[in-house]
Amino acid sequence: MSILSVGYFFATAGFLGITVIQILKLKLGPLMKLTAGLIIGIISLTQIIFWQSWLIPFNQASIMATTGAIILGSGWWWWKNIRQMKIKFNRLAVSQWSFWLAGWIFLWGFIWQYMLTLETDGLYAGWVNIWGDWAAHLSYTTSFAFGQNFPVQMPILIGAKFSYPFLADFLSAILIKLGSDLLPAMLFPSVILSTLLVAVITKLGSEINKNFRAGKLTALLFLFNGGFGWWWWIKDIQVNGLSRVMQNLPREYTHLEKLFNIEWINIITSQVIPQRGFLLGFPAAVLIYFFLWKYWQNKQSRNLLAASIIISLLPLVHAHSVAIAGAVGATLAAIELVQNRFKASVIKNWFWFAGPLLIIGLPQLLYFFSDSVTNSTFIKWFPGWLATSRGDNFGWFWLKNLGLMAILPLVGLIPADKKFRLFSLPFWLILAAANLWLFQPWEWDNTKLFVHWYLIACVLA
Repeated sequence: MSILSVGYFFATAGFLGITVIQILKLKLGPLMKLTAGLIIGIISLTQIIFWQSWLIPFNQASIMATTGAIILGSGWWWWKNIRQMKIKFNRLAVSQWSFWLAGWIFLWGFIWQYMLTLETDGLYAGWVNIWGDWAAHLSYTTSFAFGQNFPVQMPILIGAKFSYPFLADFLSAILIKLGSDLLPAMLFPSVILSTLLVAVITKLGSEINKNFRAGKLTALLFLFNGGFGWWWWIKDIQVNGLSRVMQNLPREYTHLEKLFNIEWINIITSQVIPQRGFLLGFPAAVLIYFFLWKYWQNKQSRNLLAASIIISLLPLVHAHSVAIAGAVGATLAAIELVQNRFKASVIKNWFWFAGPLLIIGLPQLLYFFSDSVTNSTFIKWFPGWLATSRGDNFGWFWLKNLGLMAILPLVGLIPADKKFRLFSLPFWLILAAANLWLFQPWEWDNTKLFVHWYLIACVLA
């Protein structure tokens, strides 16, 4: 039943998302339409079921009724409009993408199967950050699946408003209600979302560089990030031998905090695996940047509308993606308005971006985050981030943390055209801001801002 319930939910979500794309008349190829449709559909369908659960019982019957209505409604729209559509199918592109993503599906499946395992003597975590973060995520998921947590409150702080973005955990609760066991409900979505992350990053890199290989390189650079930690790996091999080191890694080589002040931890181990909000929200953020880039090229306001709708769906998914994607959009709006001397047509275009944010996104932010557990601010002046706070040279700190990626994006700016340089400006401003101010209670969490800059840095490299 687990596979069937997961398959049914994600198929319905994909159908909904692709229908939305068709209604908005977004010009995407079949593969990107499927990727974007799944990202939009998963978040949208989860949101719909969440909000209806405030009014009607959250159970299998209500979920089946809602998904059934969505299938019928979307099917009716397709039946009315399919004759007007022209579907282009490139066999070469499909085969290239299929081989590329098949390898990633195998890799993600291999990784995720070990992240939570139930043994006779207890539940085992396959990674230290799973052990740390997922205790809370399991509590959040079970509070919805078994505790009927509506109206929502923080499961581990009774009476406190649930001011942590929880939609990824509610997604797993839906799958449990549909008949899935707890562990598959947590792990299967992770495999799907990890694959969508690769697909949308690859497409963004391909679209900007107009080259599929460049798109693949973008994804590889992004997910296999690391700095000079390999030097310590070589030193450990010299002391202990390759076989012994590989069988039992003595340290995490992208996180040598005390040894070498390397803090730019690999994105897979530090964000993709432990942070469920990131895994649902960041693919959506990349999709937002894709649509913003499409607008930057063709000035079609429907791309701004799509980007804005996706941002508006994210407050309950991933707070950092809401804030940063919104800031990127606002900065691009300011750039274009100044460039065009506040021309009426440009202002009109950006109204399509502002509208959904104010109507859909802002009420969610005000309700869930206006009265959090603590009202104190943690934003403070913190120049140099973890370099100067630990007595490190700023330039050397970033060189050993990023390796060649400290240089390649800057080199990549030289041949880039003016249009892309301007498009990348908000991301460079994010890099600067996160090196000057602390935006998180925990210092390391500024990496949740850096990761958005790093995405564009990988495109440039």
